[in-house]
Amino acid sequence: MVTEKRRILAEEIARVLETPRLGDDEITTRGYAEFAGCPMRRAYTLLIQAVIDGKMTKRKVLVDRNRCWAFTLVEDNHPGDAV
Repeated sequence: MVTEKRRILAEEIARVLETPRLGDDEITTRGYAEFAGCPMRRAYTLLIQAVIDGKMTKRKVLVDRNRCWAFTLVEDNHPGDAV
C-alpha cells in the first residue's frame, strides 16, 4: 500500500516537473523568424515586445530536446474576434 502511494506521488511529481511540449497554438522564436524572414534576434525582440504589450504570453517548452520560449496570443487578441 505504501509503495503504491509513493508510485502515484512520484508520477504526479514527474508530471509537474516535466517540461511541456510546444502546443498547436504556440510559436517559437525560430518559427516566427522563418515565417517573417527576419533574423532570430529581431523575431525574439518582436515577440518579447508583444509579451510586454500584453498581446502574447510566453512559457518554456521542449522542442527537439532543447528548452526554448513558446509564444501564444492572449485570448482576447485572436484575429477575427468581434470587438
